[in-house]
Amino acid sequence: MKTWDKAMKSGGIDSYSNYGGSTDHKDMLIFLGRNRDSDALQESNFEVALEELGGESETVQVHRFNHWACGWIELILIDSKDKTAVDKAESMLKNLEGYPVLDDDDYYRRESENALDYWKSLPLSERVELCEKYGESVFAARDTSKIPNKDSRLYEYLTTD
Repeated sequence: MKTWDKAMKSGGIDSYSNYGGSTDHKDMLIFLGRNRDSDALQESNFEVALEELGGESETVQVHRFNHWACGWIELILIDSKDKTAVDKAESMLKNLEGYPVLDDDDYYRRESENALDYWKSLPLSERVELCEKYGESVFAARDTSKIPNKDSRLYEYLTTD
């Protein structure tokens, strides 16, 4: 994990020339982040990690700021003096090296919710086309309360970013 200051000076996030906010947190460590374009996996890992750290506190903060490229960024920052939080964060990062998901149940719930939201947003004609394309009954296209079949190619299509 890098400090905010080191990341800003090395271009890891952006640079001080583009940043107009407070720098009170410049010595805090950057753990995980998300932005406007984050997918279900990034959202899940961010929320699960923050919960695992006990939420926001004096030593664990979510720093939020606007960004010219992606709209906004949120970063989990940890005070390096909080050894317990730093150790937990390092453990989570090590786990993420071997497997990209901190909590499978949380991730799959978010993925399913996103797929259902997308399914609901489609016009009936497009839902019918997708059902035909992926071998589902076209009558399933009428139901926007659920995705036709979670074990289908249609579900796989709807959950692929």
